[in-house]
Amino acid sequence: MAILNLLNLYEEMSTEEVLERLPENAKPRSPDPYNVVLTQLHRLKRQGIVELLDDGRWRIIRREEEEEKVEIPPDLFSIIVGYEDLKEMFLRSLTSEKPTHILLWGETGTAKTLFMQELSRLKRSRYALGGSSTKAGIARFLIDYRPLFLLIDES
Repeated sequence: MAILNLLNLYEEMSTEEVLERLPENAKPRSPDPYNVVLTQLHRLKRQGIVELLDDGRWRIIRREEEEEKVEIPPDLFSIIVGYEDLKEMFLRSLTSEKPTHILLWGETGTAKTLFMQELSRLKRSRYALGGSSTKAGIARFLIDYRPLFLLIDES
């Protein structure tokens, strides 16, 4: 993750620059840290996350779909009766320029799962069941699908 954060910040970097700018706690503890970083970069390349340019520099692949605006269906949340304050909060967070994280918490039967199922209708959203997901599975899910919205239900 530290490598991706650096590439996001500096846009293009050589392998040497990545190694040089890595925070101390993220640097490989290896006799040959350069090859460890190079291996990690090639793994990210195989996953389609970064690319190696002709000049030997690395950069994150920017996908056009990541820049598109969220299209909110006019009937979003129409199956949910009441909860107007929550509907407004969700609509604001969906159009926010900054990332928003929402935790729904409450008694059984308070429409938490309904809200998540409605949000799963949005383009590039993914729904997962938290009770049957592992940390590694969620990470793989994020890498493979690159969702704009990740919805995890406790069920």
